[in-house]
Amino acid sequence: MTTPFIDLVLLCYGKFETTTKPCLDSLLAGCPGTNFRLTIIDNGSYDNSADELREYIKPFPYARVHYLKENIGYAGGMNYGASLANADWLFLITNDTIFVPGSLSALCNALRELPADVGLVGTITNAAGNGQEYPIRGKEHEVLTQAVVLQQSPCHVIIPSYRLDFFCVAIRKSVWDQLHGFDPVFGKGYYEDTDFSMRAKSAGFKIVICEDAFVYHMGSATFSTDPNTRKLIKRNKKIFMQRHPHALLYHKRQCNLAALEEYAKLRHDGIWNEGLTMRAKLRIEALLNDLPRSPIKKWLWQRKVNVILPKFSDISF
Repeated sequence: MTTPFIDLVLLCYGKFETTTKPCLDSLLAGCPGTNFRLTIIDNGSYDNSADELREYIKPFPYARVHYLKENIGYAGGMNYGASLANADWLFLITNDTIFVPGSLSALCNALRELPADVGLVGTITNAAGNGQEYPIRGKEHEVLTQAVVLQQSPCHVIIPSYRLDFFCVAIRKSVWDQLHGFDPVFGKGYYEDTDFSMRAKSAGFKIVICEDAFVYHMGSATFSTDPNTRKLIKRNKKIFMQRHPHALLYHKRQCNLAALEEYAKLRHDGIWNEGLTMRAKLRIEALLNDLPRSPIKKWLWQRKVNVILPKFSDISF
């Protein structure tokens, strides 16, 4: 099977030097050749980021850049970028990410092997609200240093996920087209990715995490100073729950436990390697440290932890 051709769509909004530039530095170093096509969307940046991007991108004529006159939100910006794509896979990227060397090629290799019913693929990271997060802490360079070590010890495994955070996500183009992309009702951002995940699941597509692709995530870089963020989150959550009343908004500790349960199945089936051992240690660390505040919930959670830990008794943590 030939390597799938991927349309990378990078959505940018302001803060060029601290977000878009480091993202592009890492991305352009990892996507040479004809397997990738890069489209950059400046989503009506409020500062001089568009001008800085114009200068930066001059040595890279193969990258397409579109400058929008106003910010049309995450959903609107990504929908616009995706409308320019025709590859087998879409890879949607926010500018508050940095690709660890080898992560893009690892994701590409995973996509090449996936069955047709897998519609969405996420990466692992340091900051997410679900099972994509590993407890790697510290300043940017400290996280990236640890991530490089992890990236150099692949496990060659994908695991199922209930949903994905869309800071960095690969979506089969046929799935994107079938679901008509993101719903712009979610405005500037929040819950459009969870909505898309639920719609994909309802349509019969599987959602997975590629454990071999690490992408550093700054987290909420474009929304952290917005005073209306809480109001927007509350509004969009209400819209989401009205549309998906049976959806389960799992805490990330529950998603991490589900990931470890998948690891346990792999061990039972005789599928194990050093890369999985490294990842199991990280997930067990998160399991032990991410505890509920309520005494009753903490006690109930500890019972679940006590069931899974003996399955990894030979791993020191």
